[in-house]
Amino acid sequence: MSNNLQQTDKILPEIIKDGLKTEVLGKTVFYLPTVQSTNTEAKKGGDDGLEEGCVYIAGKQTGGRGRKGRKWISEMDTDICMSVLLRPCAVPVNAGRITLIAGIALCRAIYDVTGLQTEIKWPNDILHNGKKICGILTEMAGKIDKLHYLVVGIGINVNNEKFPEEIRDTATSIYMETRHKTVRNRLIQSVLYYLEKYYKYLFGGGSDEAVINEYKTLSATLNRRIKTVYNNEQVTGRCTDILVSGELLLDCDDGRRITVCGGEVSAQRVVFDISRKSGYNRLR
Repeated sequence: MSNNLQQTDKILPEIIKDGLKTEVLGKTVFYLPTVQSTNTEAKKGGDDGLEEGCVYIAGKQTGGRGRKGRKWISEMDTDICMSVLLRPCAVPVNAGRITLIAGIALCRAIYDVTGLQTEIKWPNDILHNGKKICGILTEMAGKIDKLHYLVVGIGINVNNEKFPEEIRDTATSIYMETRHKTVRNRLIQSVLYYLEKYYKYLFGGGSDEAVINEYKTLSATLNRRIKTVYNNEQVTGRCTDILVSGELLLDCDDGRRITVCGGEVSAQRVVFDISRKSGYNRLR
């Protein structure tokens, strides 16, 4: 394939597959010019028995979802809206670890392709200087003792030049931070590479502790004051640890120590401290 075609920003399955360095993820790529939700399409594929690693990419999403049913704003041929179908050998209670490795993979991919350093706001937002640049939505289907499939939905603000007023103070894009356009095909390839790397490590007998330690180096939540809801009660305190299970350990202002396994977390606005992340250490 010609170098000029490789550098085009038009998302084409043949370009993505031509440059992939994966064994499973991206073997089948579906490009959908306009779709309500790539997660919905990937779940249909899961229900229909399609193989693990299928990737669904939208030119534009009209009904993209974030956590708690929030809308993910998508623009045609500007951002990345994609979903990956996975079939891990795991019981549903452990499937949440996929969100952890997806966060690590996104930080690594964005850095490798653009040089932009990002952090993970637990559990599923990627930030730069306190503003959201990427979101993850993990959904699964299965029974109490068996996971049928899992879908990782990823939305990345790539070449967006502006946002609606209501999210202007909380959202940003790679272009707005670097002032350089990013070839989205390359970024998709990198995301799939790192997602497969950590996925194979985690479910191939790798150390949970090594994964969570790497996650901690990228965390925008660890060792910061946060506010969340616990047992229908709003609590504030300091996040003192992130456990191997993915739960937060919170030292509350009222003296309690609790573990938070899900829900909305807000933290004091943070600015990326490059000295603390020096070297961008990662699993080998």
